Amino acid sequence: KFGGGASYQERPTVTYSPLQGDKFIKRVLSPVPLKTISLLYHSGWSVERILRLCLQKMGTHQNAPGASGPTPEHPPQFEGFVQVIKLFRVMQTKGVLEVALDSSQGRSGIVLQIADEAKDWPEVRKLSGYLGTAPGHTRYVLSNNKTTNEPGHIQTVTRSLLGIMFYLSQAVESPESHRKSGKVTITRHKSGEEFDWKKVTGDLLRVHSQYLIPDTASVAVYYRDHWFYVDDSNLSSKSTFSLLAQIFALQAGNIKDVSPMLTLPIGG
Repeated sequence: KFGGGASYQERPTVTYSPLQGDKFIKRVLSPVPLKTISLLYHSGWSVERILRLCLQKMGTHQNAPGASGPTPEHPPQFEGFVQVIKLFRVMQTKGVLEVALDSSQGRSGIVLQIADEAKDWPEVRKLSGYLGTAPGHTRYVLSNNKTTNEPGHIQTVTRSLLGIMFYLSQAVESPESHRKSGKVTITRHKSGEEFDWKKVTGDLLRVHSQYLIPDTASVAVYYRDHWFYVDDSNLSSKSTFSLLAQIFALQAGNIKDVSPMLTLPIGG
């Protein structure tokens, strides 16, 4: 006689896909493509917020390029860039700005097109002055390629995801005890006076710090005996965090997962 039996056991599993070194580097160090800027714009984001995060140079105007890495010792250049971007924001809010991809002449870039009806507006003429075009110029092409003689063609340099995070880290208010103990780099003018980074990032993001647990935090972390947090009433800061999350998702989505997987049973 033969006897037999069978049993069934349900054992759920969880699969881990380790983040490999080269994959991590590609995610955080690859410059943000200009087509991503177009995509974010058409998702409803402010052109000012997008460009201030993603660009570190636009023609001759610099957007604190040294802030794309560890805190610089000397103050950055940023004023001209911010003025240009704020003018584009005015065009957006008035409904006369369109952003589209540009692939003409074998280049990859984006076009910022201002409606003809606005060509005589004071803001458009002021923009022409900043960007070195004829008064009333309405078409600007942002490209990573070297500048050509084409009017309105602007060579741009985009930040990497890591560069954006370094840039936004200047919005963190360091505790006085950390500053006195030399735990943070303090940017100073040639005169020795401390540079105020709020001039660069203050209207984009502000991260407070204090000893006690914050009562009105939207997000908070505890680090080196202090709480660092974004106030729940600071809508601009929360918007910047949301935009950063979208940029990360778009950058990470381009990386193919070829890393080995580890499957572990979690039941039974």
